[in-house]
Amino acid sequence: MRAARRRGAPLGVLAMEPTQEVAIGVDAIFASHIGIFGNTGSRKSYTLAKIYHELFEQSSAAPGFSERAQFLLIDFNGEYVDRIDIPGAHATEVIAGFPTKKSYVLATRNDTSDKLPLPKSAVHDPLFWTVLLDATEKTQAPFISRVLTSDYWDNLLPSPSSLLTAISEIVCRATRNTDPTVDRQLSFNFLEEIHDCLGSATTPEFEHVIQDLKNNLHFNSVHRTFYWSTPRTYANADGWDEFLAPKITQLDLDFTSIEDIDLVRFKIVMQYYRDIISGYSSREHLGPLVKRMNERVPSIKN
Repeated sequence: MRAARRRGAPLGVLAMEPTQEVAIGVDAIFASHIGIFGNTGSRKSYTLAKIYHELFEQSSAAPGFSERAQFLLIDFNGEYVDRIDIPGAHATEVIAGFPTKKSYVLATRNDTSDKLPLPKSAVHDPLFWTVLLDATEKTQAPFISRVLTSDYWDNLLPSPSSLLTAISEIVCRATRNTDPTVDRQLSFNFLEEIHDCLGSATTPEFEHVIQDLKNNLHFNSVHRTFYWSTPRTYANADGWDEFLAPKITQLDLDFTSIEDIDLVRFKIVMQYYRDIISGYSSREHLGPLVKRMNERVPSIKN
């Protein structure tokens, strides 16, 4: 009985028998699912903290423990984060102290809080984005998987000229569309999303090109064609691509410095606009996904 107690994690004593210690078996508890139930104020949180505190008290110094055992506590209410209750006072170490425990205080409302470290493979995992973007099973999830498992855009990243050519081709194809129901803001939206993905890697020249398109690119509903106002040039005339494409291909942009989350967004944006402009995918199916992505990326980055 004494040997079993030394191997267990002590929790306290019986309420009706203070001399009777209560301990739990480490292997039995931490290798399985457990639940702690009780009314409000019954010290459920304290019980959980006590269980883990005793585990680390007994085992953290054991050979191989820190290398082989990892614990992740998701603490929505901040109950297990160490605190300094009064400036200059001793810090309150909850469960365990450094280096046994490392706390990440996350916040989606600002970019100054801690960041949760994730391996590159996780950030580029299709399942990661499928969950975070609430992707639908039949259309949106397969699209994400197709984009992130392909190395097409990754192979173009070291070659800015190739990517700029791909961007210009998408813009030219969108402006050659003669359908009067086509979204006339499609080209602007596409370039603005590329601009957002670039972040600090963008340039004033790129911003000037976007503004230039907004000022000069229009749609003639009578002739059902886009045109450039000054000099007057029509998208259905010969030489349109040769006129419009250089405005983009001559830019000096570095795509290799895009951060991982923005890089995933960049690849999804490129493939989305390429697919819908080419008619390979339905905007009704994929548009909500891209909208959610643009709304959630700032929070994900935080």
